[in-house]
Amino acid sequence: MQKKIIRDFISGDGRKKVDGWLPHYMAFPFKAYTKGGGGRLTDNTARIKSLIS
Repeated sequence: MQKKIIRDFISGDGRKKVDGWLPHYMAFPFKAYTKGGGGRLTDNTARIKSLIS
């Protein structure tokens, strides 16, 4: 059922089509879902950003 819901959102079948959507943890720079951050992922993202800027 979850896979069908995701496919419906991607294709726009009976739902609003969403283009270019990614879960927060797959985006760069990483975005946490909570105010507490993402632990090591947040730390690693900050380290990587400092290397490329």
